[in-house]
Amino acid sequence: MLSCKRDQDIHTPTSILNETKPQASGLTIRNFEFLTSNPETDLELLKVVNCIVVRVFWRDIQPNENGPIERNNMIDSALNYIRQKNNTYPSMNLNIKVRVLCGVASPDWVKEKCGSFILITDLADHATSPQDSLMPKFWQPKFISAYSSLQKKLASIYDTVPEITEIVNGGTGALYAESFIRFAGNAGITKQNSINYINAGWSADKDLAAIKNSIDVMKVWKNTRVSMAFNEFIQIEQPPNVYRESAPTKTMIDYFISTMGKQAVLGNNGLRDDNAQGGDDWIPGGLMYEISEYMKNKHIDQGIPIYYQTATIDKLSNLMNTLNKGLEKGAGCIELPGPPSVFTKYLTLETLKAYDGKIEAQAAFR
Repeated sequence: MLSCKRDQDIHTPTSILNETKPQASGLTIRNFEFLTSNPETDLELLKVVNCIVVRVFWRDIQPNENGPIERNNMIDSALNYIRQKNNTYPSMNLNIKVRVLCGVASPDWVKEKCGSFILITDLADHATSPQDSLMPKFWQPKFISAYSSLQKKLASIYDTVPEITEIVNGGTGALYAESFIRFAGNAGITKQNSINYINAGWSADKDLAAIKNSIDVMKVWKNTRVSMAFNEFIQIEQPPNVYRESAPTKTMIDYFISTMGKQAVLGNNGLRDDNAQGGDDWIPGGLMYEISEYMKNKHIDQGIPIYYQTATIDKLSNLMNTLNKGLEKGAGCIELPGPPSVFTKYLTLETLKAYDGKIEAQAAFR
């Protein structure tokens, strides 16, 4: 297993590593901000749920065109946090998974370079300017070029930092670093979003080519695991003819594995139990059931690691059943719903510890 020697200067990468870092493993806190907003988080809990996801907006870490990565960012803050905790409590072994949110969270200069169109996403609830509803045309070469430059700069800083075990590829996502999510559909706001995609020049071929290009971009990471969320592919035709497919997703899973090799981590950000809201999609006959079983077979046949993020707690009917489903599907990492104050209402520390051990046992450490 990789030795994680600490380096207190986050501005200077650690010595070059000669092997792939471990998968971000076990039970995971899905947002570092949950900890900063509650500094009294139980230390014993952090010894169990010791992987933390750091979510950053692209616009915040690279606000200037082709500029450097802004330092003292959320990633750096998280590194300072976990190093302080790990040094004080050596058995804690906290580590980080980085998730960069693109899409409507891309910098204004990216939207201006490649063009944009109005897309209403969940970010609209927190919009601070009209720009928050502008989606860049991610299929344009200028977008992929900008995303490639971003990843090169991030990798040059963080690839050799041992505590950062995993980086997410979500370059083509609408918001949540989920490459296939489009917020497009046949009714309400999603209907208008679908029309806006079509009017902006979107096509399925352009979309799939962009997803492939975003995967190629991630090869600049040499030591860090690269994870990716796989959902149904959305075929956007004039409403009411927007529909979902699994075949293009399976093709992209194969391409991701062949491109990233042992660094690849397959995943999805909407794990739920059978009786949850949207649970029908996760039982036989559902598209996410089909996709998740395809990933599971890659895990069994090729040893490809898997992660899941649960759906939010309001969509689940039973958290334990959801974790059991993740285990059954081969997950080596499961991101828990909400902050600790939420999931500890449903699971005791001893229960969390038991699940963490079972999930870590399925993780890929090399």
